[in-house]
Amino acid sequence: MARNDLKILVPPVLLTSFLLLFWGLNAGSLVVALVLAAILDGRRYVKVEWDFGESGQVKAFQLSLLLIAMVVALSWIDDEGRSGALNVVRWLPVLLLPVEFVQRYGSSDRVNLNNFFYFSRKRMEQDRKEGREVHPRQVNTGYPYLFGVLTAGCTGEELPWFFWPSLCAAFFLLVASVYRSRGLQLRGLLWALPIVIGLGWVTQWGMTTVYLWAKEKMRMGRGLMENNTYFADLNAHLGDLGDVKLNPKIEWRVWGEGSPNYLKLASYNLYRDGRWTYAYNREGFSAPQGSYAARPRRALQHEGELYSYYRDEDVSRLKRVDEDDAYEVRGTVTHKQSSTVVPSVPGYFGASDVLGDVAELQVNTMGSMQVVEREMVLNYTLYANDEGKVMDVKPVEGVDYEVDKDEQAVISTLVDELGLREMDSPEDVVVAIERYFAKAFEYSTDFDPGERDYERTKLEWFLETVKKGHCEYYASATVLLLREVGIPARYTVGYAVMERDGDRWNVRGTHAHAWVRAYIDGKWINVDTTPPDFRGVAAHSEINPVDWLREQIAILREDFFIWRIDPENRSLFLTRAGIAGGILVLWIVYRLWSARSRRESDGQIGYLWDGDVVVTPLHKLEKLVRKKVGPRGAGEDYGAWVGRLKEFGEVDAALVDSVVMEHRRLRFDPRAVAEMAELQSMVGELKSQLRKVSGPRHQSPEG
Repeated sequence: MARNDLKILVPPVLLTSFLLLFWGLNAGSLVVALVLAAILDGRRYVKVEWDFGESGQVKAFQLSLLLIAMVVALSWIDDEGRSGALNVVRWLPVLLLPVEFVQRYGSSDRVNLNNFFYFSRKRMEQDRKEGREVHPRQVNTGYPYLFGVLTAGCTGEELPWFFWPSLCAAFFLLVASVYRSRGLQLRGLLWALPIVIGLGWVTQWGMTTVYLWAKEKMRMGRGLMENNTYFADLNAHLGDLGDVKLNPKIEWRVWGEGSPNYLKLASYNLYRDGRWTYAYNREGFSAPQGSYAARPRRALQHEGELYSYYRDEDVSRLKRVDEDDAYEVRGTVTHKQSSTVVPSVPGYFGASDVLGDVAELQVNTMGSMQVVEREMVLNYTLYANDEGKVMDVKPVEGVDYEVDKDEQAVISTLVDELGLREMDSPEDVVVAIERYFAKAFEYSTDFDPGERDYERTKLEWFLETVKKGHCEYYASATVLLLREVGIPARYTVGYAVMERDGDRWNVRGTHAHAWVRAYIDGKWINVDTTPPDFRGVAAHSEINPVDWLREQIAILREDFFIWRIDPENRSLFLTRAGIAGGILVLWIVYRLWSARSRRESDGQIGYLWDGDVVVTPLHKLEKLVRKKVGPRGAGEDYGAWVGRLKEFGEVDAALVDSVVMEHRRLRFDPRAVAEMAELQSMVGELKSQLRKVSGPRHQSPEG
């Protein structure tokens, strides 16, 4: 392809800078965009170039792949989830810079497309090794790079006011560059303006829509796999009998001297139509957050440790805490809300070491705990004892005693059957319920309950017919049974702690559990009437080798995040990463500068031809000539290099001189393109003679 034709494939002056600034403004990376623009469009003002060759093109492509891998890895460490892949799109102008740099500053106007594909590249190398002709597909990366920049500039949710005009201007410049390259009159663009505006609008709408769609799909996919704790303090539904799917992955880890037995997420006091909710309005709050505001966090500095507490009576307890009272809790919550409900240990009265510069633990009147302004990985320490002083507010009149009218008949009947009203103490009532469920019912999460009877409620169907199910049904029935005999009770969800692993407790999704908080003898106590074999079922949940490996990687990632976010470790990490990056940049600059210096010393940059250059048939003979006379020396004239073929007796020296002379005449004379046929014929004859040469005769090129 002649250079005047190739100009169609080369972006016009400053178009790259314009689109990079467009991306920088949209992405909030204006400084980075200015640097990239200076590097790429600065090519017109830098009178040097490098002969990168195929090796340099491959290395540039591999460097881009390395940068992409680093972005993906950092997104994964920060738990961006699958939507972290969109960071690759957002940073395409930077990630593809090595390839575009080689294109702009290389001596060739094109790069070999085969270099970007491993097997294609290896096949091409094998063909050359075995003497076969190779015709690699070549492409100029200018416009593909600009398309990547344009795509990256559209990866925003709230686009600025200048987005639409900028996009139209970009399309106008693109069309204008093609007009100019083809020698068309620019006034014809007036007819193209409606097309430009239409394409700009369609591109803006299409790219932004696709980006937001992909982001939402990835967010939803991620949400199906995370520990869903964001709304845990507001409501909980009864699941379907016999169809409970729990994730066996580790969701939380707890370090402490003894087992906390339970980790509580939330308690609820209002039951309607198979759903438990927290009736915050019954306590006089207009919104759920009011319940947290009623228990303001206060700070205590004691013996070099900063504690959080929520009741005045807890100050004295915090001042005498020891290691046996401490439980460190760690887990990952990947949804993007700034606050989330987190598990708490029984009897906690204070906290410390909350991960994050501005993260804060809050507690509501039901004893639920949430972290606000949180990090992706959650880590905190709770202090607890068995004194029975819990955070839960005393029973709320009416709601903590109420039995849903739809369940009244079945609950009242069962209370009478068990004789609960005649028992002497609340403790006897609890024991009777526990024994009843353990003897007459079965725990199971996976079975066929038969056809659902929609004439009855879920709970009624469970108690009268199925008599088999999971913890949600046992806990719900127990709350209503206790309330029927005047014992205040609440439905509670969280985890049953049962898996010891060295110095910690692993809490898996399969350990998710529901139980009861009953108010007996002036304090709230845990009551668990689920048949005791549930612990054996949950504790022995199988995990396949692939999931085990993922689990170990997730733990390493979680622990590395904890390490990295520590101020001292963060400073060390950034320093070392900066030094490594700086060394890499300096090494690349040194290699480029060294190559430039050699080319200048060889006299190649004394004069740069800026006119049209013709590719002659003799260029196609380059690989065959290299096999016979060896590689071309730095700064060696192409014609002189081909002239070394005269050293072979099988080659006609006069023919070589004629070919070189005709090549030089046509090389820089575009008007002589029509006379190429004669040179083509001579090159064909020379090629036939070279094939008769018995072997290579490599010699060191003279300067």
